[in-house]
Formats: sequence, C-alpha cells, structure tokens
Amino acid sequence: AEFRRVLRPQGFAVLTCPDIQEVAREIAEGRLAEPIENSPAGPISPLDMMFGWCSALAAGNHFMAHRCGFTRTWLAQLLGNAGFAKTLIRKPQGRFNLWALATVSNHSDAELRALADRYLFRPANQPQARF
Repeated sequence: AEFRRVLRPQGFAVLTCPDIQEVAREIAEGRLAEPIENSPAGPISPLDMMFGWCSALAAGNHFMAHRCGFTRTWLAQLLGNAGFAKTLIRKPQGRFNLWALATVSNHSDAELRALADRYLFRPANQPQARF
C-alpha cells in the first residue's frame, strides 16, 4: 500500500521476492538447510529464503530478516487490495523468485508486457523475456 500511495498516476512498482510456496516444497522434502541456489554472495538454502540470509543475520544484520512471505496468488491479491490497477507476476529467474509489475493506471495488456520486457529481470546473456 505504501508503494501505491507514493506513486504518480502513471507510476508502477517492480517487486521481487522468494516464492514461499516453492520454498515450502523444499522444506517439506527435508532440504531446509541444503543449498538450492547459488548467488554471488554464496549458496542459498530454503532456510535463508524463508527467514533471511542466515550469514547476514548471524553477523548482526537484522534488517536482512524476512518478516513475511508471498505466493503468486497472495502477492497479486495484496497488490490489488492496495489499489494497483494491473498486476503481472512472473518467474523469469527460476522457480524460487517471483517478479511483480504493478501499475497504478489501467494499462493495456500490450503496455503491461512492454513494461515487463523492459523492467523485469532477465540475465544479461539472454534475449528479452516473453511473458
């Protein structure tokens, strides 16, 4: 809601967060602390995705703690409830990462896809993502 509150009528927000549903699947399979992704900072486990990067938290960086989690459906619902007119949620970076584009005004589907092509994550060595 705070993103929506400060945006101009032509504004939009781009958000990225772990898909807690996929993380929960890994935890249910018994892989709580096993590395499931590699980042430039090092291996990432479901525990890191669920609660915040354990190494940073252990070093006293408590601002890195996750205080909530999102699934695709829950994130879309919250963005709609916050007053965003259109929302596009995709996983262009793999199954654990949700990327959302939420617009203040009611863009056409083509305009929304153009914004997504421009602003949602895509690896530098890959062509533009098609949503």
